[in-house]
Amino acid sequence: MNAKKLSQAAALMGGKTSARKAKSSAANGKLGGRPSLRETAERRVNASPKLSQYRDTIMYDWPEGNEHWRWVINAPVTEIVDWAESVK
Repeated sequence: MNAKKLSQAAALMGGKTSARKAKSSAANGKLGGRPSLRETAERRVNASPKLSQYRDTIMYDWPEGNEHWRWVINAPVTEIVDWAESVK
């Protein structure tokens, strides 16, 4: 199979040279790509009435960085609220 046919076959299958994949990647880039851990944590805080009461404390730029954001994303709401109240 020649290079042109291989490229066409890859395009049909969604391979690296696929125009469809390139278009999708470009669109994803315009949307900002995958959200950061901080953005994901912020979405959780904003979506929760209990967490949003402590937004300033939770979303502060804590020195733990990504470890803090992962905790905010995954920890039970009550644990986060207890922590935020103890920090205030």
